[in-house]
Amino acid sequence: MASIELSVEVARPSAESAALLEGAGYQLFRGPIGWRVVFVTSLIGTHSLRSHAHLVARELIVDFGLTALTEPPTVSLHDPDGDIDLKVASLVLEDARRASDPDPLQILSRRELRRVRQYGPK
Repeated sequence: MASIELSVEVARPSAESAALLEGAGYQLFRGPIGWRVVFVTSLIGTHSLRSHAHLVARELIVDFGLTALTEPPTVSLHDPDGDIDLKVASLVLEDARRASDPDPLQILSRRELRRVRQYGPK
């Protein structure tokens, strides 16, 4: 994974800022709450994606004279390669499987069964 797609929520940009954003290759969308700037950036490392995203978002806000709607800025991540999406999806599926199909009960030995009857569960 060498790049990540970011979406940053901002207040309505001025006409000048919007023109600068579009000229620099950023996409600008109007959302229900505010505006979104969407762009693809290269990653410094893969250990702290969220920290990297907030750093890039703050630089974008300062460089183009934008106003963030929240502090820290609201940032959405999307992996164009699908690596992050696959990992998250596998975790969600595993949780769903365990919720509807719990792991089998532990079979106790006679000694453990006697201890549970005598002293109760741990």
